[in-house]
Amino acid sequence: MNKNDFRIQVPLWNIALWFILIIWTYGVVYLVDLINGDFEGVFKVENGELTADFNVLPLSSVVIGLVLLIVFLIAYFFKLKRHNDEHPIKMNFITFLKPGEFLEDDELLKQVTENATKRIYIFYSHALPLLIFFMVIFPLDRYLYVVMLFLLLIGHNAMYYLEIRKFLSGNYKLHTSKRVKNNRFSKMFVTVMLVALIVAIVFPINRVNQIDQNQQELLSEYESCLNEGKTATIDFTGETTVRCD
Repeated sequence: MNKNDFRIQVPLWNIALWFILIIWTYGVVYLVDLINGDFEGVFKVENGELTADFNVLPLSSVVIGLVLLIVFLIAYFFKLKRHNDEHPIKMNFITFLKPGEFLEDDELLKQVTENATKRIYIFYSHALPLLIFFMVIFPLDRYLYVVMLFLLLIGHNAMYYLEIRKFLSGNYKLHTSKRVKNNRFSKMFVTVMLVALIVAIVFPINRVNQIDQNQQELLSEYESCLNEGKTATIDFTGETTVRCD
């Protein structure tokens, strides 16, 4: 087994696939939102003519992502076929769905993959709570959360590939001080969680203050309009404003 072995390169192919899906899902999320919203705001009647106002960037990402996905699958198929022709251990087409951590040709490699699996497990146990935190606290577009999930998968495959690549390069050392490293990792996680907790407290308070300030400004503008003897109406379309007629 060497660094050119397709089994070693599978994580890199996975990373490429996730990046392609990041591009493709940008347009897919946009189209799904349009369908669920009954294409509201897309079709307009101007001067008696029906016009369509689509966002070009998401539509382009669907086409570009689909083309890249097709190219990827074709290249992956030929690479897989070449590997199966040259090696007695066959791989099937959906190998990228099988975790690379199951690669165990001998006892030493088995121990290396076990170490890689532990690192990835720690990575997920730290990253997933943070992801849930951001999903709960910050009202971001759901596509950004899809990207975050893809980034987790990319990080997963990158960590595994680097661990195995280090072993194949001859620079790998079996660590006997995992507890120390895990403690460092835990301290870093605690620090990040404390920062996240502070943000979780400060962000809502700041948001409430902004809402209160905006309401005071609207009320002042509303009263000023009435004092001038005009009719004041509050427009809730889009950003809330006071219209003085």
